Formats: sequence, structure tokens, C-alpha cells
Amino acid sequence: MEIAVGAIIPTRTDGLPADAAPEQFSPDVAGAEQRVMTQVEPLRKAQWGAFYAKKHAWAVRKYDTYRRKGPMPKLQDNHPDLYKLCVQVTEVAEYLRKEAQGGVMDAITALVDVTQADALV
Repeated sequence: MEIAVGAIIPTRTDGLPADAAPEQFSPDVAGAEQRVMTQVEPLRKAQWGAFYAKKHAWAVRKYDTYRRKGPMPKLQDNHPDLYKLCVQVTEVAEYLRKEAQGGVMDAITALVDVTQADALV
């Protein structure tokens, strides 16, 4: 049985499987978590800020459709500039949220690439 396990899962010189995480990381990987956190945290704040901006702009936009009752004034008719602004804020906030989210994913992908490249060496 041990011969079959050795044939399927090659071992390193220290007896651990070849795909096990190294005990000591190279200088490229050491501290990578902190570097990613310092890079990702501003992007996460931007992502959530854009999300909340879109949420509140949408709340103003939906007044006409869902909140207004009977003879209440229609926001789109009485304040068209405000309504157009809310539409634009919704679109810009969604774009900014997606860009920030892409930046977060890129930072994490870069960390994984560095880690895997180091593990192969």
C-alpha cells in the first residue's frame, strides 16, 4: 500500500507530499499577505462606497415608481435635473464598483500566481 501511495503522491526530501506548502517562503512571498491587504483595502472601500452611492441614488429614482401615491408630485416631472443626476450616479457608481472589484481580484490573482510560481521552484 505504501508503494502505491508513493507512486501516486511524490514526496519531498523532508517526507511531505510534493504539493505541500513550503515551511519557509521565499522573500517574494514572505509578507505578501500584508502587501495585498494594503493594496486591496482602498479598493474595498471604493467598492463599498460605490455600492452605497448606487443604492441611495436608486432609492431616489424609485420614488416615482414605488413610493409616490396618487396626486403626489412626480420627481421626474418636477425635478428633472435631480432625476437625471440620480440616473447618472447609478451608472457611474456601478462602473466604479466593478472597476474596484476587478482591482481586488487582480491583486488576489497576482498573489496566487507569485505563491504558485514560488512553490514550483
